[in-house]
Amino acid sequence: MRSIMLQNLNWVFKSQVIKFIKRFFKDPYRNEDRKWIKKLANENNINIKVKLKILSKLL
Repeated sequence: MRSIMLQNLNWVFKSQVIKFIKRFFKDPYRNEDRKWIKKLANENNINIKVKLKILSKLL
């Protein structure tokens, strides 16, 4: 039962990560969103692509 719940949680989490990638890195989303995420990453010294790769390996 627990493994089924974890699999469902992973699936839901993966779908949210995909939505995040689409919103901030793919068309046709707003250019303002892309600018905002790039500014946030620069100000906090975050490499979003590296973080997403690490996260993908954990899921």
